[in-house]
Amino acid sequence: MEKNFRFIKPVIRILILLFYLAAIFYLTLLNREPEPERMAWTTLFGSYRRAWEENHTFILWGLIDNVIMMIPFGFLLTWVNGKIRLVHTLFLACVLTVFIESTQYLTKLGYFDVDDIWNNLWGTVIGYGLYCCLKEFAAARKEGRRVRCLLLVGGILPLIIFLLFFAFFLKMVLIY
Repeated sequence: MEKNFRFIKPVIRILILLFYLAAIFYLTLLNREPEPERMAWTTLFGSYRRAWEENHTFILWGLIDNVIMMIPFGFLLTWVNGKIRLVHTLFLACVLTVFIESTQYLTKLGYFDVDDIWNNLWGTVIGYGLYCCLKEFAAARKEGRRVRCLLLVGGILPLIIFLLFFAFFLKMVLIY
């Protein structure tokens, strides 16, 4: 019975990752009406600047959505293959994001925005870090040892930076 479960567990993980990817494609490509024209925002942090200068909370929430959308990718990819490194996870996230952004541009189902690529990569790093933290807690518990705090800090730091930055940014946009 345990042999069968060893086979089923990776298959279930892969199916969950595939379901997540299907949801991403649905939300970013299939669930949209075409725009009247193709547009591309190619200035890094241009969306941040627009949100700030125009007090535009819709743009800000779009930036936050792009980070949150990719947290599961960083987590699930690492969960499926526990030996994958951050650099490989980021590469795959970059390929996925550039594919989505390019497809949105070519099909007019959205705008190509380099800030979306940046935010998606940031979300991937957060997901990867959260997985590493949970893995460390599980390993420490299993091995009966103390948790390595430095590893936890490294894993949770991207999330803390995200929360602090966007809390500050949101406060500034809403106040001014």
